[in-house]
Amino acid sequence: KRGLQKQKFHACKGLYMALTELRFMHCTGEPVHVTHPEPQKFATLRQREAAAYSQKRQAVAIQPPGEQPPAPGPVSRVNFMPHMRPAAEGQVSTADTPNRKRDKEKLEREWMLPEFGTQTLVRFETTDGTVLAVGYTSVLYGDHGPYVEFDKEHIRFDNWVLNTVKQHPNRFYDEWFADGGRVLLYDQLQTVHGQSCPPAGLSSVTNLRPEGYAAYKVGKCYLELSEFTVLKEGAPTSQ
Repeated sequence: KRGLQKQKFHACKGLYMALTELRFMHCTGEPVHVTHPEPQKFATLRQREAAAYSQKRQAVAIQPPGEQPPAPGPVSRVNFMPHMRPAAEGQVSTADTPNRKRDKEKLEREWMLPEFGTQTLVRFETTDGTVLAVGYTSVLYGDHGPYVEFDKEHIRFDNWVLNTVKQHPNRFYDEWFADGGRVLLYDQLQTVHGQSCPPAGLSSVTNLRPEGYAAYKVGKCYLELSEFTVLKEGAPTSQ
């Protein structure tokens, strides 16, 4: 009887640990082991992440020391929704959960950019008119928020600076900065398959999807729209 109780104890302990232990690779390339509930460890991880991004931005700042870029003013946005391209055969929306549907509604209301691309040419610029990209493939909705997806040929890499501060061999992406570090482009090197928890962020929601928190594709580039990006119609008149 005592042996049976001991077996039950170890079985219950194993089930508890399986349900309460998390082992995953953080976006900084660092392996993380967290036992729930450990909110202080999650808080420490978020602090380290914020410090790492601050260091990266400072290291690749394009502006001369002491000189700050001017704050962007109000911008009238082009409505690209009437020019939306219909979904191709077999193409389905990535806005398939409440948080992603909320992000899609918000992005299309504020930026008027269709999910599956447009039949007219869209160019992406900084607030001072520097061309960042011309054309895009789609808007990807994931659990870390919405990102515009590009092919490499869409990107004007001459107007970006590669972040070489942290080049971890297991990193999921390379980072490119523009506009004094205020605009960030992700060049995807790995998928996040199996990474069910997104990094901390304003739009992050944990849905514990086994296929990963977003359908990023290797070889594609991803941009988060912000007050420092401007969308215009047509080909650029200059570089």
